[in-house]
Order: sequence, then C-alpha cells, then structure tokens
Amino acid sequence: MAPRHTGRARRRHRPAPRRGAARRRRRRTRHPPHRRSSGRRAAAAGGQGPPPPPPPAPTVNQCVAEPSSIQRGQSSTLRWAVSGSVTSVAINQGVGTVPNIQNQRVQPNDSTTYTLTAIGPGGTTTASATVSVRAPPPPPPPPCRTSPFILDQYGDLRAGQLTWTGTLPARGQLEIQNRSASSGNLRGDGPPKGVPVRISVVPAAVRVTTAPSAANCWDPQLVLVNSGQAASEIRIRWEVFQP
Repeated sequence: MAPRHTGRARRRHRPAPRRGAARRRRRRTRHPPHRRSSGRRAAAAGGQGPPPPPPPAPTVNQCVAEPSSIQRGQSSTLRWAVSGSVTSVAINQGVGTVPNIQNQRVQPNDSTTYTLTAIGPGGTTTASATVSVRAPPPPPPPPCRTSPFILDQYGDLRAGQLTWTGTLPARGQLEIQNRSASSGNLRGDGPPKGVPVRISVVPAAVRVTTAPSAANCWDPQLVLVNSGQAASEIRIRWEVFQP
C-alpha cells in the first residue's frame, strides 16, 4: 500500500548547537572589537604626555672691551649683556660673578682675554673679549743744554758750503751727517757741531726737513727731500750766526 500523508508538513530535526559555540557567540556579543580599541584610546588619553622641552640656553647679546687696545698702565671697559633664562653669570681673570647687564673697568698688565660664562636651565653659553696691551713708548731724551755762544769769540770757520752730486729722484730723500751722504758724492766743508748755523739749499725744490737747531743742540745732521724733478747736484750753504 502507498504511504499516507497528513495535512501537516513534517518538521525536520535540527541538531542542538554545541555549548562552546554558543558561549563564543555570547562572548563576541558582549565584547565587540570596537569597544576594546576605544577603551585603549581612553586609557591613553587619561595618561601623562611627554615632558615639555627645556628652555634655551642663555643668550649673550654683548661682550666687548672698549677700547680693545691700550698702553700698559691704561684701562679698558668690559661691557656685557645676557638675556633669557639665566642662573648665573661670571667672568674669569679675577672679575668673578657679575649681574646679567653691567660694565666694569679693567687694567691688565699684559694682553688678556676675558671669558664670560652664562649658565641657565637650558645650558651654558660663553663669549669672550680681548684687551691687547702694548708697551708705552720710550721716554723722550732729556733736553739738551747748550753753552752760551758768543759769535765774536768764535774762531773757526763762520761759513762754508757742501756740494752733493748724484741722482736724487722726485720725492727722494737724502741724509747728510759727519760729512758723508746716504747716496752720491759729497765734497766741501760741513757745518760745525754745537754751533748755531743757518742752512740754505739750491735748487729751491729741495727742502730741508731736518737741520741744526737749539732743540737738538745744533746737531749738524741734515735731511733733504726733493719735491721737484730729479736733481743731479745740490749745493748746501751754511753760516754761523749769533742767536
């Protein structure tokens, strides 16, 4: 006989899900991935950030010595200015701790370099200034003292002439002392030493820049400078006189 069918459709039998799979589905539902990542971001936002950068090192705006060159025995002024975050400022060579902005007089015996050191939370900055010390010029020679001169009592030559020959170019210089010349040939009688004399030169373009005078105790040294064209002969006339 053929099987009989009722009006209701027969339900298929489905196997029951495993307990582990259901638990895994529930865990995924309870803890979705986006909640985990958002929790990490919240934790990171609530923590401390990186520390702020340290302040920059102090700035030395000025460090000079005025004047920078002196003679021994003179003084110079150090000038400095430091800005920024500063803890201390000091200068070596015995100056010591100083304010951020100031000036101070110094008197070194020899050339000296002064180094400024500025310290702050951000570091250390240095700058330097040098004072050059030169030796003073030698003292001038003592003034000469001449004996009283009386022309009537002077028995030597009272006048004479020197003749120089050679080539003295334009702007050239010629020195004559002790009857000898720095160049060329010289003949004749030179002026006496320690006696008042007047000097005249031919040609007129040749000027006398150094001659006997009371200031040099009538030293007979002569220095001539040619302010004209080249000269081949120079005549130097001298004459004793009563001052």
